[in-house]
Amino acid sequence: MRKILSIGLIALFFFSVSCDQEEDGTLSVQTEELLYVSGDQVRILGRVISSQSLGLVDHGFYLSQDESFANPEIISLGEKNGPGRFIGVQDGLTAGVPYFVKAFIELDGELIFGQVVEFSTLNAALDSFTPAFSVPGQEMTITGRNFTEGTRVFFGEVEAEVLEIRLESILRVRIPSANSNFVNIRVLVQDQELSFPDPFEYQAGDYELISSFPDSFRLYRNVFFQNSQGFWIGLGLERGSDLLNYFQRYDPDLDTWQRVEFPGSPRSFAFATENYLGGGAVEVGRDEFDYDQSLYKITSSGFERLPDLPFESKNSKAFELGGQLVVLGTEQGDPLLFKKFDESSGTWSDLATPPVVLNASNIHFIYEGKIYLISSENELWQYVGGENRWELVGRFPGSFANGFGMGQVLGDKAYVGLNRRNNEMWELDLISMEWKPKNPIPSIPQGIVVGHFQKDGFLYIMRVPDINLPGDFPMQLYRFDPNGI
Repeated sequence: MRKILSIGLIALFFFSVSCDQEEDGTLSVQTEELLYVSGDQVRILGRVISSQSLGLVDHGFYLSQDESFANPEIISLGEKNGPGRFIGVQDGLTAGVPYFVKAFIELDGELIFGQVVEFSTLNAALDSFTPAFSVPGQEMTITGRNFTEGTRVFFGEVEAEVLEIRLESILRVRIPSANSNFVNIRVLVQDQELSFPDPFEYQAGDYELISSFPDSFRLYRNVFFQNSQGFWIGLGLERGSDLLNYFQRYDPDLDTWQRVEFPGSPRSFAFATENYLGGGAVEVGRDEFDYDQSLYKITSSGFERLPDLPFESKNSKAFELGGQLVVLGTEQGDPLLFKKFDESSGTWSDLATPPVVLNASNIHFIYEGKIYLISSENELWQYVGGENRWELVGRFPGSFANGFGMGQVLGDKAYVGLNRRNNEMWELDLISMEWKPKNPIPSIPQGIVVGHFQKDGFLYIMRVPDINLPGDFPMQLYRFDPNGI
């Protein structure tokens, strides 16, 4: 009996409380929580508390930079018919500024406010950009925080196109044209300017067409060399199958060409260095050759005949090391030929056998008394003359294509590329041994280098369309500035 009485009293208690709540007319509004704050946006949570149905004319938030709300922005959410939570959003705020916000409701012409909440919008910040090295027109991604609508990006003084602002933390940008190799990236977020400590690097390399070969034919299988008198290009085979028996010499200071006769027999597939010229062959039938073993010393007064080569040379690679002529490889005889010529004694001696077949089709350059050659498998081999040994020191990242490209050293950098039917140019830092692409040559890609030289920090490149390409194309001489934009 007592148990039943207790349950009855409890039920009576809850019924009494329920009746009190229904009769209670309490109404209030609360500024509950800041759901999200960025550089230019805030999302606020408010709540209407009431035990009755409502017919609110309006509800929302007052927002101001002034605690007195003298001139507030009103986030109006319109009519509301019952209690519960509501969310207001405001864009276009000023980054890094303190704000005050309070919820409101309007009922029967009366405004009721919630408590005042203070907050500050966030300043923008930068994290990273990628890529760090590229060309105009490509896309870059900049990551950071609190990028507002209207964020602007500058590469030096040149403004970039902002393609997208994603999640206020990612900028997609079109890399603009360049006015220097290295530029600082600046990001303007409203009145805040941010910049990265490390610069962006443009892929560089500027080619200027400065001359054309003075004869109106295309020359192949020729030789070229450079000395104090200028750039020499000659011998070899005209596209019409006639052998050339002279040189054209270019003076880069005067921008003039001069024809210089060669006293020896015309030939193709010969080799030449600054001081020596020799070897080669004349094709007398399909894949049948007469080999020329004559050797000449190139002097200030002309060509001086030396004793003939003791071997047949076709498409041999030749260079000078320690003042002596070195000949590497041949397509006639021993393909691993590697010999050094001592002019004072007129003798030839063998050097260390190359690790792979190397000849005129392989790019070479010389730096600090060491010869570097790129194999057809893109291996970078080094020959150390003082120790008479070969060493594998890296790989060429470009395309070997069909070989017969160029290699030239300027300072501590080697410039390598432009293999046959390929227009890639690469830069090798000879201190760090790191490769970097340069801008491609603007001539047609189906070309071949028939001469390359260096002077005053520039490269000079004579390029001709491939022998199999029909049409009337001149042999063009370009001046290449590795750091030009």
